[in-house]
Amino acid sequence: MTFAKKAIRVSTLGISALGLAAMVFPAMAKDAAGATAPAYNPATVVNVMGTVSAIRQVPGNEPFAGVHLTVKAKTGTFDVVLGPASFLKLTRTNFAAGEYVEVQGSLVNGSTVLSREVYGDDATLTLRDAAGAPLWTEWGL
Repeated sequence: MTFAKKAIRVSTLGISALGLAAMVFPAMAKDAAGATAPAYNPATVVNVMGTVSAIRQVPGNEPFAGVHLTVKAKTGTFDVVLGPASFLKLTRTNFAAGEYVEVQGSLVNGSTVLSREVYGDDATLTLRDAAGAPLWTEWGL
């Protein structure tokens, strides 16, 4: 067997192994610090309706970096992860404490919601596509 054929087979094997790993471990993702954090999972989508009690910015070196809303609902308090502040700034979307919101997203870690869409008083913010891929990556963020 020639060197070129061996190289192609090894490359194909490597790519296949990466694809298999992505299928076996779909619910895990690396955050900015390299730590493993749960990823958006369409099978765990929930709807949360409640009042925003706090808004905070999680630094980029921590899991779930970006803008978070603390939402108090009838069923409990949820940490709603929106996305990068730069994306919210580009979309000119703001949420305020006391505002009523409806959130659709993937429930991870018991009370953390990776949001796909957020409906507020004045706007609807779409953050991810139906499969959970973040839209801000399409904007180069």
